[in-house]
Amino acid sequence: MAILSPLVVFLLQQSPAQPDAFLTEWLAPAGCPTRAQAVAMLRPVLAPDLLSARVRIDEPRTPESRWRAVIITNVSTQTRTRIVEAANCEVVTRAAVLVLDLVRTQQISEDTLAAPMTAPPVPAETAELRPPPSPGPADGPPFRLRLRLSPMLAANVGLFPSFGGALGLGVSFGTETARLELAAFSWSAYREPGKDVEYGLISGLVRGCRLFAVSRVALGPCATVEAGVLEARGVNFAESRQGKVGWFAVFATGKAHFEATTLIQPWVSLDIGVNVIRPQFAVSTPDGYELVHRVGFPMGRLTIGVEFRWE
Repeated sequence: MAILSPLVVFLLQQSPAQPDAFLTEWLAPAGCPTRAQAVAMLRPVLAPDLLSARVRIDEPRTPESRWRAVIITNVSTQTRTRIVEAANCEVVTRAAVLVLDLVRTQQISEDTLAAPMTAPPVPAETAELRPPPSPGPADGPPFRLRLRLSPMLAANVGLFPSFGGALGLGVSFGTETARLELAAFSWSAYREPGKDVEYGLISGLVRGCRLFAVSRVALGPCATVEAGVLEARGVNFAESRQGKVGWFAVFATGKAHFEATTLIQPWVSLDIGVNVIRPQFAVSTPDGYELVHRVGFPMGRLTIGVEFRWE
């Protein structure tokens, strides 16, 4: 036997097991390495008692979670499940391939294999490979439509002669990173100090945002379009007429959300924009018309709100 052993070793080295037959199932989202690419990463080593292996790769479901690979191996009559996690699909694929290589070559003990795991093994009887969820954006979680309701408080500079405030209500749709928002504001019965003129505005906006997660904060840029009806009315006059005019503006917005709970998020936004329509309001006097206000060109607005979410 001592004479035949080198020959057996030589033949085994010349006829390695093909990893293509070993990796029986590979489920991964679009954009991840394919089964053929994963097989190409495996070393062609021989493990006579290894029957098969199955791998499923899951995308992160929240901005804070990571990519995950579930690895199920059948060695002799024993089925084992291992889980590894990483920052992206490429890295978690290489980690899964490394686990498969280590199992196939039987070069380290089970205690050593368990060290890099990020979660305890799942019992074999509960392990079931399912198709991965529908892929979402390449750099974000799978798309899940979320409805959010937001009561708002806004402060405005540039639209009225001085500081003005409003109450609003909004809804938004989309994912944690990309969303479309609709809102309505009521700037009603705002009266300029020292003048007998009241101003009001009823407006609605459409806003698109791309947010990025940083710890428990999501922040990013938005583009906002707003339109409404601006009105002014004289008070303490013998005869007063209400003046109404259409109003339209565009804004560049910065927005930040703070995760208080999974269902409640306070948020704040800062809008800097341009009043496309700039009406002016005047009071008739015996000497002619007296201009009391003209809407300025630039406009700034600070809005705070609390978002209540349903999924």
